[in-house]
Amino acid sequence: MKSSSLLVATLCLAGTATSQFTSPAGYLTTEGSSNHDYILFKYDLMRWQQLDDTSVGQAPMQASRISWRRDGTNTGDATWFARTMDIEVILSESVPAAGVSVNQDANYLNPGAPTTVFTMKPVNLPDWTAQPGTTPAPFDLVLPLDTPWVYTAQNSYLWEVRTRNNTSASDYGNDFQSISGSRPSINSGTNVGTGCVTTGNTAAMTLSARAENQISRFRIDYELSNAPMSTGTFLNLDFVNSNLTIPGLCTTVVAVPTLNLFAGTTDVAGDLQFGLENIPPLPGLAGATVFSQALAIDPNLGLGVALSNGEQNTFPSFTGTPVQTTRVYGYQLTNGSMRAPSAWTGGIVTRFD
Repeated sequence: MKSSSLLVATLCLAGTATSQFTSPAGYLTTEGSSNHDYILFKYDLMRWQQLDDTSVGQAPMQASRISWRRDGTNTGDATWFARTMDIEVILSESVPAAGVSVNQDANYLNPGAPTTVFTMKPVNLPDWTAQPGTTPAPFDLVLPLDTPWVYTAQNSYLWEVRTRNNTSASDYGNDFQSISGSRPSINSGTNVGTGCVTTGNTAAMTLSARAENQISRFRIDYELSNAPMSTGTFLNLDFVNSNLTIPGLCTTVVAVPTLNLFAGTTDVAGDLQFGLENIPPLPGLAGATVFSQALAIDPNLGLGVALSNGEQNTFPSFTGTPVQTTRVYGYQLTNGSMRAPSAWTGGIVTRFD
């Protein structure tokens, strides 16, 4: 960062910084275009992130409170009654909104920088059953932060809410602003060949990958299954399909180690998820093709090596106009299973002061 947190905090205290702003920007006294009728305050075990570019370049600010309000145009709703839940709030500078990832930990600009500004604790949510007399409604769900947070406004930011122990399963309508624009372009890849059947498995060792163009960076997310169990695993990367047959190996070598990386250690089922998360947006990389192949030690196979299939991905070009506010969330379903995170455009109107 160009300015230290101490300097920015000093500017704030000196009165040169803005005193309030919203996500998306510009909705302190303006009603949002729609409502979001359940996600933030309905489901249990919720993890919600909202990424925002709209305040980049504003005056820096030290946020001491975060607030939400009821949708002002919806008529009275008897199901929007008061409730209690445990809430935790995290603030962080983030990747650009168009670069949102369903791997929520990858959305922090610096993985070591997110700040827990409101520790998990019970919160009484207001009664929103009656339509407000004026529009927009007041920001009457206010959380004083345990730890103030300095927003430098040099980068995008995100706010994150994690919730537990919700006392109600009914909908609850927040003011919401629709935002148009494009999110990352994704290439889901093509399998090349077939992997080895490793010790203890009956299905082939399988690698899949998704290459994404996130404007400020490229990334590839990998999933590996049926690999040797609890074993360190490596990833070979190449720019051509080598298609090598080596006597004794259980499958064809697709990717010779032009670049070889340690991918991690598989779990007890032989599965592993990993990624290359911050690939610089080098000129010419969009449209380039990369071949990937995982390998691990398996003493019971020929030459003692297990290989996955090869995976071919092309780094996509970004198309469209980048979206400026996005959200990604996952939560627990009523049957107890978890809904995998997914990303959408737009955001719940949120105030910082």
